[in-house]
Amino acid sequence: MILSFIDNNGNPLKDLNIHFEYNDLSEIITTSVDGIIKLSGIKEETKVHCYINNKKKQSFKFTEDGKFSITFKPPTVNMSFVVAKPNGDAATDLIIHFEFDKNVIQNQTDSTGQIILKNIPLNTTVKAFQVFNDKEENIEHFQCKKDKAQYFYVAEKIFEKAIMHFKLIDKNGQAIRNSDIRFRYEKNEFETVTDNEGRISIENIKIDFTVECKQLMFGKSLPWHKFQFDKDIDEYIIHGEKRALFGQENENYDSQVRMKIKLVNSKSEPIANAIINLAYDEKNRNKYTNTKGEIQIDDVLIGSKVDVFVDVRGKKTEAQFICNTDNETHQIVLKTGNEKIMFWLIPIVVIIGLAILFSKIDLDSFFKAKKEVVLEKVVKDTVIISDYQITIKEKNLDKLLAKVKIELKFKDSTYTKFSDKLGQINFKASSNNLPTEFKASLLGYNDSTIKLSTDLFTTSFISKNDSLDIAENNHNCGSLTESPGASITYRTFHMNMDKGRFKLFYNMFSLPDQIDVYNGATNTISEKNIIYSSTKMVSGLKSFYINFNSPDSLITIRVKGNDHSTKWLYKVYCPRKTMVQN
Repeated sequence: MILSFIDNNGNPLKDLNIHFEYNDLSEIITTSVDGIIKLSGIKEETKVHCYINNKKKQSFKFTEDGKFSITFKPPTVNMSFVVAKPNGDAATDLIIHFEFDKNVIQNQTDSTGQIILKNIPLNTTVKAFQVFNDKEENIEHFQCKKDKAQYFYVAEKIFEKAIMHFKLIDKNGQAIRNSDIRFRYEKNEFETVTDNEGRISIENIKIDFTVECKQLMFGKSLPWHKFQFDKDIDEYIIHGEKRALFGQENENYDSQVRMKIKLVNSKSEPIANAIINLAYDEKNRNKYTNTKGEIQIDDVLIGSKVDVFVDVRGKKTEAQFICNTDNETHQIVLKTGNEKIMFWLIPIVVIIGLAILFSKIDLDSFFKAKKEVVLEKVVKDTVIISDYQITIKEKNLDKLLAKVKIELKFKDSTYTKFSDKLGQINFKASSNNLPTEFKASLLGYNDSTIKLSTDLFTTSFISKNDSLDIAENNHNCGSLTESPGASITYRTFHMNMDKGRFKLFYNMFSLPDQIDVYNGATNTISEKNIIYSSTKMVSGLKSFYINFNSPDSLITIRVKGNDHSTKWLYKVYCPRKTMVQN
């Protein structure tokens, strides 16, 4: 039987997946370039249902020599664009423009270099291009094919991003260290400081784009320098001046300078990890002291009054400083002793006097006891930060587990890490900010939530999820995989190349199952890297091509079985050596 599929305007619906249902069976057949499907092997007068969307089905009776024309509204599909650099690497955080049906939109590639255009009419021609200096560059046209098909777009070199390196030197070629540099780039301005070798590096600068910079010097206005970024140039030289001694330069009371404040205890020892509240020039800020007990203010003005407030575990102090010069340091003392001790020292002095008069008191033992009492009153001045370690093992086998996702849950936040090859994660926590618990999760294992104790070393055991069948070793492409009887099965295949096109054949027989294909290894799969899905339980057999793009040359296939009595099989053919554009 010959079926002709057309749209409302009489145009053939080519390369379109049509769903057929008859005799409690279902299958998917793709129309030809003329919108034709030849149907055979069905009993005469059998009622057949067909649809693109299962909410809008059409029915007919099968006759071997019959002809029938069916009209469907052209469906919309999603187009998945993989954007790569000329060397094949993923082009991340890149703006790509698209034009179709007289509309122009722009999207940014994600962390895997992908962009998904949703609800594009089937067979629509989509133009992809980049914009440079207000001109369309690197134009390519794509024909919108079946749903979730992938399209490959190669970005030009001029739109690459890389790290740009600078060095600040004086007229004698000597490096100028610890000097402020202001940069202008793509309508943004920011400042940073040269290191001890006079160097600065800036990330994510586009190739061939212009970067402006100049040295900032108190009381002077120095010129801007312009550089066009060429990736082949290792370092750009900025010519500047070394800072003159204060007092030998023109004063400028409108310039921003730096001020340091150091917090110490009554013994002049630095207090680290303490919060200092600052109020100056209509600003209010909180800063943490470093291991030297210091904080730095970078934008105070000469002559400004800086109000300082400190509260460490109930011990408070405050002060006011006036900014006189650049880079000056002020010290504030926080008394941490117990003033009440003076009241009970008075009777002790009286007792000591009586002891001397009567010579019957063992003064050595008395002072020893007094010393012990004082030690009990000592209060630490710093917040202790310790290294904690969590080890994850498989229950019963005592096997270390790598790449386990650990979610550390603090009072007001959650922090995520992954275990290393030794099944361990390490993290720092202060004594007053410990995680309340952590959750361990790994595909193929049951999630486990553990209350975290104050012990620095914790070992947690997680058990296997018997409802998942995950192979420990990867399979080679070209191999046939059959149902092991498990409800959900994961298999990873090595494709011998990082991107290409391969053929997938499957047979779900009469009891329907669902099949999904992902880029990457089993432990990396997610909805973001799915490249094919049957979207529901399907029966019967099918053979088709899938484009893949996996840096580790791996794909993973997931089959969700109907129940433990189901049967299915599939074969992953090795990809072609030449990439075929879909």
